[in-house]
Amino acid sequence: MTKWAGVIGVIFGLVAAWLVYDYGQTIKQEESGAPYLQLQPGITISKGSALPEGSLVSVVLPESFSSMASFAMPDSPQNRSWIMGRPASKDIDSGSLILFEHFTDSPSQRLSGEITPGLRAMSIKVNPATAVAFFIEPGSWVDIIGTFKVVELMAASKVTKAHTPAYRAATAEGNGADGAIPMQTYVSRTLMQNVKVLAVGGATSQNSYRELAAEGYGTITLEVSPSQAEVMAFALPQIEGELIIVLRNPGDQKQVKNPRVDWEALSTSGE
Repeated sequence: MTKWAGVIGVIFGLVAAWLVYDYGQTIKQEESGAPYLQLQPGITISKGSALPEGSLVSVVLPESFSSMASFAMPDSPQNRSWIMGRPASKDIDSGSLILFEHFTDSPSQRLSGEITPGLRAMSIKVNPATAVAFFIEPGSWVDIIGTFKVVELMAASKVTKAHTPAYRAATAEGNGADGAIPMQTYVSRTLMQNVKVLAVGGATSQNSYRELAAEGYGTITLEVSPSQAEVMAFALPQIEGELIIVLRNPGDQKQVKNPRVDWEALSTSGE
């Protein structure tokens, strides 16, 4: 009897230990939730009023509340900067979670508020190969590279088979003025450098980006100057293939002068 009592005691002990472990894991999971913005208790905001300094606190909600990210505002420097000084579109009760709808009802309005005055937002199509396997996210800094088909006059003595596949078609057209050959070739150029990404797909924040990162996105929205927007509008219909988006280190703001790349540059690149 004593033996069976000992066995039963061990079993109950194991069950109790498992229950304690499971409870601890549940608590740990809840503590690892995401932070959201909350209005300080004791403060209320009326429609049309702006948030005063120090009126926001951060509250961590458990992972089981992750669906709230679609309407509650995650606590991030970007979101704090966006709402401070912005008039509320409706009343906010004391201690309430800050919702996107407290400041705007339109995602497009939220994006327009992110654009630096004097600049513009412009979207371009991307895919995993052109957008660094979707590692580009809101707030990234990028360069834009395009390849174009051009026709240039080149001295016959300089046209070599290094210019293939344009070589045979070009030489078949015969010589132009002064013995020059009108040659069809390809040129790659850096169109823009150090451009800020405002959004990827419909995501304008880190939290919304993480939600769609696994499935990817088909566009990125760039912050460009009016003249850069014109360059892109002119270049896009003439691109051979697709635009290439090059991801930069966010601390590297340097503009560099890149030479164009053509068949001749490729033929001498290993020398």
